[in-house]
Amino acid sequence: WGLRRQTTGPTDVTVPTRAGRAQRAGLRIHRCALTEREITSERGIPITTVARTLLDIAAAIDAHHLESAVDRAEHLRLFDLRAVQAVLAARPHRPGAKKLTAAIRDHATGPIMRSELERAFLALCAEHGLLTPVTNRRLGPHEADFHWSEQRLIVETDGREHHARRRDFARDRARDAENLVRGWHTVRFTYGQVTHEARWVAGIVRALTRAGRA
Repeated sequence: WGLRRQTTGPTDVTVPTRAGRAQRAGLRIHRCALTEREITSERGIPITTVARTLLDIAAAIDAHHLESAVDRAEHLRLFDLRAVQAVLAARPHRPGAKKLTAAIRDHATGPIMRSELERAFLALCAEHGLLTPVTNRRLGPHEADFHWSEQRLIVETDGREHHARRRDFARDRARDAENLVRGWHTVRFTYGQVTHEARWVAGIVRALTRAGRA
């Protein structure tokens, strides 16, 4: 599935039967029962589903690397929260189950789509009496999620998946610096801040728009 970097050494293979060789050169064999829902295929080769794969590797890697694997699955559009929860419910005592439960905790609200986050921020502006921003408009070479032209203020809203990618983090900071050179100030809010700290977010935006007017 490409959830982790390719490493040297034996290839891990899960076998849903007790029969067969105990060892084979180049393979690390794991024998355990698998249900039909935990098996799929890729290019004709039977493999475990993403959900079952995450559960299996959870027992063998630390929490940080497991979170990276979950983020990678989300980035590749392979992550299915309900499927992972179903695997965990069926195998709550399997090694790694608690670790995987903790790793997906931030995903409990389901996938965070850009449109959902934008609607949440616009609703926040209306509820707290803020000036209505322009949405998804290109300013020079870059597009801004929200901006107020008179105040020269840009607001960007970043979902969890976005923060998990180091390349995007570095690119956005470079874009913020370039916008600052052109006289635009950028402030960023996370999904959690927009949805759970709306009053605080509104206070920050209100102060910045007032300062921009001045």
